[in-house]
Amino acid sequence: LPALDIFTAVLQDTTASSGERWDAARILAAMGPAALPALDVLTTVLLDTTTDDSARVEVIRAIGAIGPAALPVLTAVLQDTTASSTDRSEAAGGLEAMGPAALPALDVLTAVLRDASVGDSVRVAVAKVLWTLRAEVPLAVGALIGVLQNPADRGTSLGQTASNRRSAAQLLEAMGPAALPALESLTAVLLDTAEDYNMRAAAATALRSIGPVALPALGVLSTVLQDTETHLDVRRAAADALKSLGGASPDQAPAISDALLQAWDKVSTGSDLSVQFYEVLRLLAGPLRSATSSADWPLWRHRLMIPTNAMLGDTARLNQGNAAEGA
Repeated sequence: LPALDIFTAVLQDTTASSGERWDAARILAAMGPAALPALDVLTTVLLDTTTDDSARVEVIRAIGAIGPAALPVLTAVLQDTTASSTDRSEAAGGLEAMGPAALPALDVLTAVLRDASVGDSVRVAVAKVLWTLRAEVPLAVGALIGVLQNPADRGTSLGQTASNRRSAAQLLEAMGPAALPALESLTAVLLDTAEDYNMRAAAATALRSIGPVALPALGVLSTVLQDTETHLDVRRAAADALKSLGGASPDQAPAISDALLQAWDKVSTGSDLSVQFYEVLRLLAGPLRSATSSADWPLWRHRLMIPTNAMLGDTARLNQGNAAEGA
């Protein structure tokens, strides 16, 4: 028998083990559009309520991999309010993989996002489809803001809600300037010291991606950089965001520079964090000079030379090492 027939037969065999049916569905998914003749069987297995959950996920993936011909099946799953969040999210993932071919499902996608009863994992998955299609982007951003504001699991990196919130922040990062309406929510997450540090760092990274239009976030970023109790990963992300926004105003530069210089002793020279801190300090040098009196500038210049000399020394040692290797 052809391979397609073999694996289709295994999938239909209700006496086969869950693992065997899962493997069959996974192999059909790997076949992509070539599995089109199995679409009816895959749909039947999907509709069978006795199908094991793990096998169902692979069946949906196999259906999605077939391509545009599977659009009606995937949209039906996505609209099914009795389907699990996992099934609906996987259906959205199949639509995302189709790219522009999924445009006929636009009405279904927007209806799902407007349904307040839909779970966050599905909302993130559908928002991702809309972003891929570059359609109804404001609606997608609004849905992601709602996920960010979900208070459940706040302050932990564990749990499904925490995972959904990180996924929302990561998708907002991918959206770049289009995510500007989420500025207030992202800055709230970044400022919240009760939040898990991974979530705060993800928020800062999203702000960086928004770019210069996120200038209102400068004050928040400077606050985070000045907080020596904040996790270094969060401050690293804030420093990176500050660079993307073009630094800070003269009235903010002294406080941010002072915070970075105080933190310098805790940072290993040559590390990614030291490089980021140094680059921000260089960016702040102009605004800092504008904000400093002639009497105070020599002290600032002396303090700024500490990281400068450290970075130059590290570069010199690296060059010496490279020269020795080439000798």
